Amino acid sequence: LDRVRMQGMSSPSPFGQSLASSPVIGAPITPHVVPPAPPTPTVDDLALFSEDDGLKILRHMSISGDLQGTAIRSVAWRVFLGVLSGKPDQWIDQCKAHREVYEQLKKKHIIDPHEIEAREKADLSLNNPLSQDETSPWNQFFQNRELEKEITHDIVRTYAGTPFFEQRWVRDMLIRILFVYARENSGVQYIQGMNEILAPIVYVLHTNKMVPNFSARPRDPMAPFHVAMDAAYLEHDAYTIFHHLLVIVGRWFSLPNREPSSGPVSRADVSATSAITDQAANNQIVNQCRYIHFTLLEAVDPHLASYLKDLAIEPHLYMLRWLRILLAQVFPLPDLLLLWDGIFAWGKQAELLDWLCVSMLATIRHLLLGKDYSICMQTLFNYPPTSDPRILLTTAVHMLDKYNKMKTREKTPKPTPPREPTLLQGLDRQASFIIPTLA
Repeated sequence: LDRVRMQGMSSPSPFGQSLASSPVIGAPITPHVVPPAPPTPTVDDLALFSEDDGLKILRHMSISGDLQGTAIRSVAWRVFLGVLSGKPDQWIDQCKAHREVYEQLKKKHIIDPHEIEAREKADLSLNNPLSQDETSPWNQFFQNRELEKEITHDIVRTYAGTPFFEQRWVRDMLIRILFVYARENSGVQYIQGMNEILAPIVYVLHTNKMVPNFSARPRDPMAPFHVAMDAAYLEHDAYTIFHHLLVIVGRWFSLPNREPSSGPVSRADVSATSAITDQAANNQIVNQCRYIHFTLLEAVDPHLASYLKDLAIEPHLYMLRWLRILLAQVFPLPDLLLLWDGIFAWGKQAELLDWLCVSMLATIRHLLLGKDYSICMQTLFNYPPTSDPRILLTTAVHMLDKYNKMKTREKTPKPTPPREPTLLQGLDRQASFIIPTLA
């Protein structure tokens, strides 16, 4: 048993330790390779979330690119995504509730058989590494290790070359969050690309982190910021934001499983169900790509849409990865964060993301028109770097506004033109005019 146990624990794992010894929770941040710190939030920043017109100003800042470099980006994202709501003094209880949920999920899904064995009198027929029983903690532990290996394979390649993401504590945190999400949301599971969505969230939370100092002054008006940006709960807050964001884009990864069968389920049944849900998710995102191209792009740039259609370029061939991971592999991280500011601020189920895709196409139309299939595909797969991503945002907003006005005009009933009088009606009017004259 000891030999099998050692084989199961041969490589270091973020799950092979107690929650109390987590390298993130309650531990100081690694002092080296820290992103540049933005300014500290001010009372004026707090007013943006307190006053009626504040959110309008905040959304305008996000669309125009002015949220970049501020100390409140991570809080603004949570407000835009619905993680935090109401006035700032309500955030404290909301943050506590969200963090408690994640803490319970970790306890539920991160299993260490050694702890179970030491903590309670376990049934050795179940609590041993050779048990194949589904309720065996060792059986679940080995299944967890397989999922962990799959996630780790992607995490080590996430923003490779960026020092922040190459730190061990950052990688372990990303692995834990994705693992807990996959275990808790079995209908979605883990799919490559989720790591690309989570990584920028962790980065932004880390750049906006604060060391809480409100305990000595519980009535400090800045207490909501100190709680919401508490560095000790970076992992908890990253999970919460990621979960809310996947509510929007999760439909493009997979769909919830069907109702559980009343009888035994075979491996073939599970594979078939997975294939069905994966195919449904693929169909959904392919249809979204076609909608963006054949409806939205056609409405604002019919010449470009027609040209790409004549080349037989299917939109999902290049656009699928734009949508599924929110442009994460298309733009460098600073530009991506600026685009996410606008996407989250606009709300409405990431509607602005559709128009950003249209804006991206319209911006490089001079590189596409007149080119053959291979050159166009190469350009679309390797989107040219932009000198200012704010241009893409403002163009997307302009196109969306223009499109909505056009649709409104189409829905507005046109005034009915006056009907031409019939011959009989004309004769009657002439008669009524002539008869009095004759009289």
